[in-house]
Amino acid sequence: MCMKKPFMFLSLLVPGPKNPKGNLDVYIQPLIEELKQLWEIGAMTYDISQKQNFMLRAALLWTVSDFPAYGMLSGWATAGKRLVHILWKNLRKFLPHDHPFRKNKTAFRKNKVENGMAPAMMSGDDMWQCVKDLPKATDGPEALKILKKAKKGWFKQSSFWELPYRKDLLIRHNLDVMHIEKNFFDQLIHTVMDVKGQTSDNVSARKDLKCVCKRRQLELTYDERGNEIMPKAPFALDKAQRKFLCEWVRDLKFPNGYASELSRCVDLRTSRLFGMKSHDCHVLMERLLPVALKELLPSHLKFCANLQKIFPPAFFNSMEHFPIHLDYEAKVGGPVQYRWMYPFERFLNHLKRKVVQKARVEGSICNAYLFIENHHDPNIPEMFRVDCGRTSTNDRLRFLQDKEYDRAQLYVLANSGILSEYERIFEKHILETHPHISLEEIWSKCEAEYPKWFKNHVPQEVTNIDVVHALAMGPVRQVKSWNQFFVNGYNFQTHEYGKHKSTMNYGVCVKSHEEVNYYGILEEVIELVYHGPLEVYKTILFKYNWMDSLSGLNISDVPSTLCAPNEIPDYDSDGEEEQNEDVMLNDSRDSDNDDEDDSEDDLQVYENLEDFDDDDGDDAEEDLS
Repeated sequence: MCMKKPFMFLSLLVPGPKNPKGNLDVYIQPLIEELKQLWEIGAMTYDISQKQNFMLRAALLWTVSDFPAYGMLSGWATAGKRLVHILWKNLRKFLPHDHPFRKNKTAFRKNKVENGMAPAMMSGDDMWQCVKDLPKATDGPEALKILKKAKKGWFKQSSFWELPYRKDLLIRHNLDVMHIEKNFFDQLIHTVMDVKGQTSDNVSARKDLKCVCKRRQLELTYDERGNEIMPKAPFALDKAQRKFLCEWVRDLKFPNGYASELSRCVDLRTSRLFGMKSHDCHVLMERLLPVALKELLPSHLKFCANLQKIFPPAFFNSMEHFPIHLDYEAKVGGPVQYRWMYPFERFLNHLKRKVVQKARVEGSICNAYLFIENHHDPNIPEMFRVDCGRTSTNDRLRFLQDKEYDRAQLYVLANSGILSEYERIFEKHILETHPHISLEEIWSKCEAEYPKWFKNHVPQEVTNIDVVHALAMGPVRQVKSWNQFFVNGYNFQTHEYGKHKSTMNYGVCVKSHEEVNYYGILEEVIELVYHGPLEVYKTILFKYNWMDSLSGLNISDVPSTLCAPNEIPDYDSDGEEEQNEDVMLNDSRDSDNDDEDDSEDDLQVYENLEDFDDDDGDDAEEDLS
């Protein structure tokens, strides 16, 4: 939950078109002061569960960033020839002391054994002793230039060391698995597929190989004219194998949302893969690449444990070294989904989509973000909030029929969550005008009267709540309709749109209070628009074709909203009901409940059963996703 968009907030936005690099610490000074205040003093916060205030204290647990930003935040150099050279020489130091690879003089470095041990993990106090005398970015560029010329590996003292608890943290900066996996995959697939200009197996690498390693079968040879010839490497695919791999990736079929359309990343003319996103690389690395390479490469090549025995020294850069440290971070920091960049990249994409004025990008993002953060009216129902999903680009306009209009309006009124007081007044009105109806029978027999009564009652009341007036006036009959809707990580498709696709995303399954499953098919996605005196309110409704799994009855089309998981409709049927009597949808309404905070859970909607049609019985399909 902590990695979801509603629980993230924008704390800092660096202006300007250029990367601040080492000067980032200048911009984060206000953030550092707030973090110190949260730790030393705290902030008065209201605990809604205890109904009381308390002093909240907070600490910066760690940072999550890509590798260039890792250097900007930590103050340690993350690039340079010296770094790559050290990585290649010391890879075997991280193996157990009795590992056979340490004594191997042929497969790794020529005539060299490895007796050294991996560097010990530095404690917080040791790290502080290294950086305490270093200049800060706020000390000016001259001090930083002197430190850079000293070539100590550090180029500044990070401002995060001002936090009093900094030395006690076990992980200060996370290695981002998302970017590591993406860069590792690109390096691997370009080398295996021998992509010109991007493979690490080139003439220079073969020359290094002759000096460093003992792999004579990969050393350069010369023809009669003295031209250099590169023998084919066992880890490289030939032209036919590359074409076969590309065709295999092009024809792959995944469950909807599992990966993007990989066929768009395949170039059959040059037999290469290109333009894959980070998550595509994740899917290929974790699921597909082991299967593909097992069939195409020699059986003695085992990539998991023998990368340094297989590939030339040029293959190994920092990204191939980082996986060694990921196990320590997993042991200390826990599951990787709390420490990688996927949710933050999505959040940044969400912010970038709000840019309207491209000449003032930062200001445009800030204005849109502050508007959403501050424009939180408790009187506006959740279904009218702006960030409740997104539609496809292809829409059409149509008018609601009378039955659709009545059902849509009744559903919105019953699930708005802010009309519990009006519902109690309506119940009192029905008891006065229909003395023969009991309190338990009001909503089963008189629900159709509620929208009309509500429309006539609201103007007689003195209320300044704009959304209540909008609900009383009813929705606009002209609606937009779509065949797809994306919400809560799911892609819903209408039956007409998705019936010919390889994946099915138009079925729903809901469980009643009696633990009975009911199934439906998504027929249409519509947008209802309500016009109030001050604002316009919009909500997305799903129109389903329901089926009763107990009696096999086809139930009439029900518009229902799916903007939040707790708003997915539930069925609750009474076995003694006749075919044309009412079936209750959503949570049951408790007329005795006076708690307005629980009104959203105490609402119900009703729908009449239609005559059963045998020809439509096969159209209802089950989808437990």
